[in-house]
Amino acid sequence: MKSFSLSIILLSLVLSNSLFSQKAGDIQWTSSFLEEEINTEGMKFGYLYVPENYSEEDSRLWKMAFILLKARRDVSEKVASIYFMGGWGAKGINHVDFYRNHSLAYKGDLIIFDYRGSGYSEPTFCQDLPTQVYEAVSANMTYEEFQEKQHSFLNACLDEMEAKNIDYNQFGTNTKARDAILLAEKLGYESYNLFGVSYGTKTILQYLRQSTKNIRSVILDSNCPLDYPINSAMASDYARSLHLIFEDCTSDVKCKTKYPQLKERYLEMLASLEERPLKVKLPQKEVLYLNRQELNALVHQLLYEEDYYPYVPKIIKKLSNRNKLYLNRLLRGIEELLKDNYNGLGLCNYIYDHKSMQEEAKQIRLDALAKSADFDLFDGYRKFFEQDGRFEVNDAQTKLPQIDVPALILAGKYDPITPPYYSESIRKYFSQHQYFELPFSGHGASGNYCGRQLTDAFLKNPESPKLPPCLEWVKEEKIEFK
Repeated sequence: MKSFSLSIILLSLVLSNSLFSQKAGDIQWTSSFLEEEINTEGMKFGYLYVPENYSEEDSRLWKMAFILLKARRDVSEKVASIYFMGGWGAKGINHVDFYRNHSLAYKGDLIIFDYRGSGYSEPTFCQDLPTQVYEAVSANMTYEEFQEKQHSFLNACLDEMEAKNIDYNQFGTNTKARDAILLAEKLGYESYNLFGVSYGTKTILQYLRQSTKNIRSVILDSNCPLDYPINSAMASDYARSLHLIFEDCTSDVKCKTKYPQLKERYLEMLASLEERPLKVKLPQKEVLYLNRQELNALVHQLLYEEDYYPYVPKIIKKLSNRNKLYLNRLLRGIEELLKDNYNGLGLCNYIYDHKSMQEEAKQIRLDALAKSADFDLFDGYRKFFEQDGRFEVNDAQTKLPQIDVPALILAGKYDPITPPYYSESIRKYFSQHQYFELPFSGHGASGNYCGRQLTDAFLKNPESPKLPPCLEWVKEEKIEFK
């Protein structure tokens, strides 16, 4: 028995020493950690050990999950691309199967990773938050009542992080970018293309603010500037996109005849929700109630995708008629969408990234509501952000120096969440760049057929890309309303 006990003690010491032998920057290659079954041929799986706090020498380490997707064809250069996921605290690795056939995968190896605190990366925290938010949204309450409920959820999330001794100030986008810099350094490619859409562009800008070493090119699509409190003018930005559709419909004789007074009918519908919220029964036998801000958020989400534009007048008409069967179809993915967008990391990103612009954000929102009060829409973090007194202020992270790296900057004219003026505002930082606003594109212009051609041309020759003919054709396009 004594011999056995001694063996156990020695084994535990060996394991303990092994655990503590890891240091920041170490890579642990592993077998597939994917929960879903997909073809993993050509994929290498790994964890990068990153310090929670880069300023502390003895900081605890977290494992950051990444996948190295080998190039789909032989390439002579030792070049790789890094994909930066968009969304508040969203997971990147879940999209690996989609990016297997992306242009990036044919130009060299492609690296996809989950930000610290999300997906397959450590740590995990606030796991109840997504369900709490969804249940609160589903309930029959006013937007103000929801905000009060949300306040308690978000404070509880931060309380949980403190109880676990997790510093939520180390989960801002500047630190996530630092992790990506460390990953690029340790993987050791000669050069990198950086590609990001939406909030992924903010991570790339934070990357470039801290390092431009070995960067071949950057593709920035549907941009989030560092020095502007994004989402603050969401009501007027959404109204702008929706009004573009209304104007297009009015200019189209067939659409105008089929859907008369479209804007007026929608506004009447929104006003009616103050007294009588929409009650919808979902396939899962759940009941969902929608107030004005929540219905606006649903339409706002549809405006992300240009494929929906021909159907927007029809959708508005159905909503105005309180067609619950149609609403039921539109809401089928709402639970997954909400749970993906509201999580502990998203909370940290939203508040920490913009804390130094807290007062500016309040004023921008007031100005937006003064112009577009009817189009106020759901934002589960905003009120908490405006009142927050817990996060640190870091205004250094909002200052971007001049960047001498070839850049492709894309925007979609109809984008309701990162409108073109977001993308235009970052142009001044890039000494060599190409900028394109695609006329009939929404959020994620690189997914548009012309956006894909632009991306391909740029990746072939970032210094002097050959512009595709689609740039001329797309100017003549019109929405064919259904």
